Amino acid sequence: MKRQWSTQTKLFVTVALVISSIIFLFYVHELIAPPIVAALLAYVLHPVVAGLENRTPINHKWSVFLVYVAFMAILAIIPAVVTPIIIKQVESADIEVHNITDEIEEFLNETEVFGIPIFQGLSENFGDSFSQNLNPGQLFESIQELTENLIWVFIVLILIYYILLDWEKVRLWVFDQIPKPYHVDGLRLYQQLRDIWKTFLRGQLLTIFLLGMISGIAALILGLPGAIIIGIIAALLAVLPSVGSSSMAFVAGVIAFFSESYTLNISTFWYVAITLGVFTGIHLFDNYWLRPRVLGRGLDLHPAIVLFSVVGALLLGGLLMVLIIVPLISSVGVILRYVKYRLIDEDPWKVQEEVG
Repeated sequence: MKRQWSTQTKLFVTVALVISSIIFLFYVHELIAPPIVAALLAYVLHPVVAGLENRTPINHKWSVFLVYVAFMAILAIIPAVVTPIIIKQVESADIEVHNITDEIEEFLNETEVFGIPIFQGLSENFGDSFSQNLNPGQLFESIQELTENLIWVFIVLILIYYILLDWEKVRLWVFDQIPKPYHVDGLRLYQQLRDIWKTFLRGQLLTIFLLGMISGIAALILGLPGAIIIGIIAALLAVLPSVGSSSMAFVAGVIAFFSESYTLNISTFWYVAITLGVFTGIHLFDNYWLRPRVLGRGLDLHPAIVLFSVVGALLLGGLLMVLIIVPLISSVGVILRYVKYRLIDEDPWKVQEEVG
């Protein structure tokens, strides 16, 4: 005779497991980031492995090995090529920072309203505080802090290889945990979640790369100091939809106002106007063409929710959380919709087809 759990027992066990999982994650949350990074990178690399395996006679293990070696080679080559250039740009930017600081101090001291120097108190010690926060020494200290724990980098690289190697096994194992009556539901949920993460992650990476490249080239053509640094800043700001590119226009305008162009022999007014026009154009390109085409409407989230989520994640969880918060919220929404329709005894797929 089979003994089955009562509804109350099942509910109690489920709630206990959820609470235990939350407590466990709270205490080990610092250990979660490396596997997440490894999984995201493996997810981006997996299509390359699948393409190599499907289009050539190379088997899965060798496909993973070749893609992994190529990925490691790229990781090794990029710093070797880019680091000397960035160091020169930082040295040049340091000189410009001091020049811009002097220009700002002079501007604040000379600005008067009805003959009253209203910014005089603000300009005192401005140069020291500004230089202390924006100098190469501070930048390199931050980089050093980020690279101190090399063991985690090593672990992430190992995890990428094994995730790629056992990708299909892991996927099949997850499906095996789903009760047989719900295999179809599990497959459809998996397809929806896969499309969300594929659309966002690859689209976001492409957006970051393109905006950083376009902004850096624009800064170089305009003769702004530290063009590569400006491109890197633009790429980092690109994680903030709309706000990032518009903020970059403001930053570029300020730099243009307090510096001279290396390529254009024009007045400060026209230099600032052209710089603002170019970077505003980049903002419009990002907001109205690039993101709609790259990201599409597959995430089904209101732009205000996206902006609030990204800013909140940046303040509370750092850059990693920024990269995953939007697809994470969209994924939770898909799962909650499915659970809601199952709780009220309706077919979630039929309802979605009717709504769609």
